[in-house]
Amino acid sequence: MTADENTVEHIAKSLDIIMKQIADINLNKPVYTRKEVMQMLDIDSKTLKRYQDEGYIAYSQPIDGGKVFFSLKDIEEFMQRTRHEAFYFNGLNSLNCSLPSISSLTVSGRNMA
Repeated sequence: MTADENTVEHIAKSLDIIMKQIADINLNKPVYTRKEVMQMLDIDSKTLKRYQDEGYIAYSQPIDGGKVFFSLKDIEEFMQRTRHEAFYFNGLNSLNCSLPSISSLTVSGRNMA
């Protein structure tokens, strides 16, 4: 096999790999940059980087050391995993207790009413 044939074969294999990777990508899915995600989540770059490093939020980085992208699915899954139910406090009545009346308060044995 000649050098040209080796080059052509290498290029063909490389294209094959790239085409398989492209086929795995859902092109209908929106993709966001780090800056956009920081704005969405109202966080700074260090916080987003920590979330990435600690595995809290998934991301794509097609080239090592290159630009980072987040899919809408990545962001939605992060939001679901970190979601906490709200606690509704309906005053002391919801706890089946009450404060003593002012007329019954005493300080150092003196009635405060």
